[in-house]
Order: sequence, then C-alpha cells, then structure tokens
Amino acid sequence: MGQWLSLPMILAGMATDVCVLFTAADAYMRDLRVIVARDCVTAVTPAAHLAALAQMRTVLKAEVTPSRSLDLGRLKRRSARRARLGRPSRHE
Repeated sequence: MGQWLSLPMILAGMATDVCVLFTAADAYMRDLRVIVARDCVTAVTPAAHLAALAQMRTVLKAEVTPSRSLDLGRLKRRSARRARLGRPSRHE
C-alpha cells in the first residue's frame, strides 16, 4: 500500500460538488496529491460545478486541469522520485 500513497490521486466522476469534492477532501487529509480532471467531472448546475472546482483548487490544493494535459508516465516517474527522496506528496 505504501507505494500507492506516493502516487497522485486523479479524480473524475459525478458529482463535482458532492462525491468528487468529498473524495478530494479525504485524499487531502491523508496527505495525497489530488488532481481533478476538470473535463471529466460534472454537477447538476454549472455554478455548483465551478464552485466545487474552485474550492478544491484553493482549499484542498488540488491541481485542476483538463484530462488531455495529464501525462500519466510523467506523474508516475515524479511520484517515484519523490518517494525515493522521502518527500511528502501534498505540496509539490
């Protein structure tokens, strides 16, 4: 399990302002790096969606980015390097 804790958690799904937000909060409280693929999450209203993304970005320090910009190989290499150096995963 320890090796997985160094990997970032990439979130997608419904609903941005409920399930995704609470999953991001749980991950943040466990010192995991959180990435939200903003084009892979949605909410009932655009306002709720945008507010939740803003909260995850500012309060939970999540990286909110389009899915096309995710380079999974680079993320895995970076996480492995950080784990070897003993650095925490949250504030990269």
